[in-house]
Amino acid sequence: MEIEEVLCLETARMNSYQALSQLYHVPDRRLPTHLQVLAENLLYLDLAPRMIEKVNLMQNQLDLNSDLDNLTVDFTRLFIGPYNLQAPPYGSVYIEPERKVMGESTVDAKTRYRYFGLDISGDLKEVADHIAIELEFMFFLIFKEIESINSNLPEQTQEILLHQKAFHTDHFNLWIPDFTSCVIEHSKIEFYRNLAETTRMFLKQDLAYLEDISVLETLKG
Repeated sequence: MEIEEVLCLETARMNSYQALSQLYHVPDRRLPTHLQVLAENLLYLDLAPRMIEKVNLMQNQLDLNSDLDNLTVDFTRLFIGPYNLQAPPYGSVYIEPERKVMGESTVDAKTRYRYFGLDISGDLKEVADHIAIELEFMFFLIFKEIESINSNLPEQTQEILLHQKAFHTDHFNLWIPDFTSCVIEHSKIEFYRNLAETTRMFLKQDLAYLEDISVLETLKG
């Protein structure tokens, strides 16, 4: 694999993470753009046809719900409340034995963000292990990786890739399967069921990518 190909692949990964992160915010008029970005970058990554099919279905469902009202109602019921959340979007709820928000896993996520000089925007009003924030963190890590590749810093690139893999192992792998299962079970519309399946499949395949040494071998060469 050539350096140019690595950069293109990493850019597609980065864009996919950012688009997925945006899809876990309250639906707004930018939703079609986020879906288009996700579709284009997943297609470039040449991932499973089933994943591309799910995103195409989401785009079709968005066309049927162009006023966003149905999406907003389901999003609120699943992820916000005010009553019992059907699919809490916080890692600690699935990781901690007490199924509580703001557990040790939340602190661990925040520690990893701060290692890279990041803090959560006060405007966001979410805890550190919200699904959108964790996906955004992976976007940031890949952005920093691309910077280090362009600066010809292979050791730094390797370190950032290891941070990506560790975040998968210590966070995503521990709660995304249960979280997405809750979304699939409790969503009343197909849009969020397809988003959950896309998220689960993408993260599984991205971890497999990170476990492949071909990227590091290219950088060493």
